[in-house]
Amino acid sequence: MMYLNPDNYNNVVLNQHTMDTHRSTGQEAKSSIQILLAEDNVVNQVVATSFLEKFGYSVDLAEDGKKALSLSEKKAYDLILMDIQMPEMDGLETTKCIRNQSQNPNKNSKIIAMTASVLKSEIEKCFIAGMDEYIEKPFDPNELEKKLSHMFYGPK
Repeated sequence: MMYLNPDNYNNVVLNQHTMDTHRSTGQEAKSSIQILLAEDNVVNQVVATSFLEKFGYSVDLAEDGKKALSLSEKKAYDLILMDIQMPEMDGLETTKCIRNQSQNPNKNSKIIAMTASVLKSEIEKCFIAGMDEYIEKPFDPNELEKKLSHMFYGPK
């Protein structure tokens, strides 16, 4: 078992069994799904990337909002996982820019907010900025996989 202690607010526990049980049978189809992960915390980057790759998705990483915006202008993604609190440009502003750029190939891509706040007013800000969904941090791997499956394949 590996314990990760993100800076000051989360304790995330990963074990090989948990990650192995999240492997899907449709990995070949999933590997063609491109996800941009916008996250500034190194531990959260490792955790999220590990699960996304175990689920079978292709992942690009942006460590802040400006980098996420730059990557989104150059490559089409099927989905963007967007941290809300990042340096340089936060996730709300980054999402607004992506949505408002007529030439951005991700103008209509799905965007899921990743936030430690579950306050209704904070979640509403995510939707107003143009995000499609949110997931609470620290995220439950089952919940993340469920939200991604719903986004790509519809409700089960």
